Amino acid sequence: MPSDIDSWARNVKDYSEIPEIFKFYYDENFKDSTQFLNAIYAPADSWGRRKTNDKLMFLYENNVVFLEKMKNSINAVSYPIENINYIENGSILLYSWLKINGNIEGETRSFVLEYNTVVENIFKPIIEKLRILLCDIETSDKEKEIDDFDCLRDINYKCKKSCIKWRKSNRFFISS
Repeated sequence: MPSDIDSWARNVKDYSEIPEIFKFYYDENFKDSTQFLNAIYAPADSWGRRKTNDKLMFLYENNVVFLEKMKNSINAVSYPIENINYIENGSILLYSWLKINGNIEGETRSFVLEYNTVVENIFKPIIEKLRILLCDIETSDKEKEIDDFDCLRDINYKCKKSCIKWRKSNRFFISS
């Protein structure tokens, strides 16, 4: 478990906040970006016997980009949003993770970013944006979809209110 707030994931709101270890790679590949999109930096940490590396995640055009500091290099993975198979967002007590699985160059790959559950709110904007982009749902259809739950009105389902609340909040996939 992280014992120090400095080891928790945090937002990177502009170029000056990018950690030095990732700036060279970012400058070579993304410096021409007209707009710096919301990014998240997860410092190296340990979870029991498991150790993690420094990681940077951000949305760039229609891609989710992950940068991970390995021993002497930066491992970069870019998932085009249309090639993402699934997103898994889960937590067990204070241990949380965000896993993205997708097809890259004909190969199925996954990337996991682990973080302390205390900072899960910083991941919500990226997850919500990906939910909308992945589902390709128009918000104008929202009322029609809510009406689809009308068939449950006469049946006393324990989960009916949760289903309707879940649908009204624009949530489109299940997080574990």
